[in-house]
Amino acid sequence: PGATEICGNGLDDDCQGGDLQCAQNCVDADGDGYGTGSTCLGPDCDDNNPAKNPGATDICGNQIDEDCSGADIICPVLCTDADGDKYGIGSDCLGLDCDDNDAYVNPSASEVCNQKDDNCNQVVDECKSTDMECEDKFCKVKVNGLCKQDTECKTGMVCEGGSFLLSGKCKKEIGQSCAEDECQKDTVCASGKCSGDICDVLNCQQPMECDKARKRCVECYDMKDEECTGTDVCTACGLCLGPQFYINAADVPNEFMQKLADCFSENKQLGQDSFCQVFKSTSTIPELYYSDYEYRVCGLDKYNVTEQDKFTNGQSDIEAIKDLFGCGIFDNSNISWEGINIIEPSSNRELCMWYIDSVGTFGRPFVYIKPCSDYK
Repeated sequence: PGATEICGNGLDDDCQGGDLQCAQNCVDADGDGYGTGSTCLGPDCDDNNPAKNPGATDICGNQIDEDCSGADIICPVLCTDADGDKYGIGSDCLGLDCDDNDAYVNPSASEVCNQKDDNCNQVVDECKSTDMECEDKFCKVKVNGLCKQDTECKTGMVCEGGSFLLSGKCKKEIGQSCAEDECQKDTVCASGKCSGDICDVLNCQQPMECDKARKRCVECYDMKDEECTGTDVCTACGLCLGPQFYINAADVPNEFMQKLADCFSENKQLGQDSFCQVFKSTSTIPELYYSDYEYRVCGLDKYNVTEQDKFTNGQSDIEAIKDLFGCGIFDNSNISWEGINIIEPSSNRELCMWYIDSVGTFGRPFVYIKPCSDYK
């Protein structure tokens, strides 16, 4: 009982029934024992939050400094990432990496032409379109793929028909190895390479031969009838064809139109492609203009109905001739008088006429009438 009591040591030193409470010297607003004063456990970094003091346990990654250390502690990263692109092995990685030694190779990378699978999709050097493939580190449009300019196509190709507004197709240039329908316009795939040689382009089949000078397939040359068989003659365009019709000096222009009508009627009835040549046997025939024929033919009924008597088959000839000049049932949409303004008396083989049984979308017959000189 005579001992001195020491406050706060948890002992009843003076046998007075308990330990003496020490005088308090600590300002602690949140009651966590930390605050300001000699009897506090220590200073508090947030005296309004009892969960924040130097004795608290910090929780990683919650952006709160619970233990008053000055910062939230960083959680341990569960990702093995050798190249630092955030792809690797572990739950904290963005995903698996197909090459953890190259930071430019991962599932979010862009594929480039470098013989690597940059985006980890198990395909090497794929381009954005199936019309393209890699060439010299860049994706280029393949043959017959859509393009707008030459630089988009692979080497040895041009963008045929392409422009800023319209898409064309990449076609191979002369000399490039090829398959069918791969070469540019006015060339052809011959012996495995694109060729601009006219004979390759024409690809004449027997008995036809290539005439380079006239850029066409021919059966005969220089209108030599002996190069043809039977009664066929060598026409101005180098074909062995028939029939041919002659014009006499008498009864022009009726005789001229008569021969056209004969050719037209005969071949129209046969329903086959055929060729007619209209000859003049004398130079005494005066110059005759197409407009003269057109007037005479299309004005027959109105101005001179007796003209039908001057044709071999009368009215049937007139109808055929009307068709040829575009004022009959067979009208101008079926007739092509090309370059005919004047029938010159000095030419031996003056006009050539093709009758084609069926052409175009609706399969209509068609007639071409041209100066024979155009075929030379």
